[in-house]
Amino acid sequence: MLYREGLRTTFVNIVSVCRVCCKLFKKKICGNTNHIFAFSAQLLGSKMGHTITDDIEVKVSAKRLWFALVKDSHNFLPKSLPDKIAGIEYEGPPNTPGSIRTVKFHKETHGVLHVKEKIEEINDEELYLKFSVLEGGFGALFRHVKVALHFKDGPVPGTAILHLKVEYEAIGEHQKPPEDGRERLIGDIKAIEAYLQTHNDYS
Repeated sequence: MLYREGLRTTFVNIVSVCRVCCKLFKKKICGNTNHIFAFSAQLLGSKMGHTITDDIEVKVSAKRLWFALVKDSHNFLPKSLPDKIAGIEYEGPPNTPGSIRTVKFHKETHGVLHVKEKIEEINDEELYLKFSVLEGGFGALFRHVKVALHFKDGPVPGTAILHLKVEYEAIGEHQKPPEDGRERLIGDIKAIEAYLQTHNDYS
């Protein structure tokens, strides 16, 4: 009996919430159980989390790439991507959990002129960095964006595998990043690779 009452209470609560949501979203809903749960799934689905992973091969050692791309990014990125990165500023000690990093661009990309990030985790031994996006970048399209970068040695000496993981919560119609996002990322990584191959920095 208690189990049955619990189910009934849960169902009534769901129906009540759905009816309120329907008024807010100006949608009509009937008393059909299947319709109610279908609409509930639609509402909840728009806020579900998504994860994207990718492995990018780089012809530079993992440690060298780590020091350039992470530890000295405020000096390195404007040099290696001069047409894209205008500058990088830190709030708080650089490369420490809780510090804020703002990357400024020369021109807009998908309406974004800067990206503000908060470092969540950083491990110099594991060559691992995790940060959340506060403004700009994916943060302009999604919510609760977290990016993890893990630099690993590649199969050939002097090479690396950059493992990328992006977690985010979709907003409305924006369910996936722009289609050219990976292409632009690969282009940046290749430019960084070319710079390190032709300079002795961080060796």
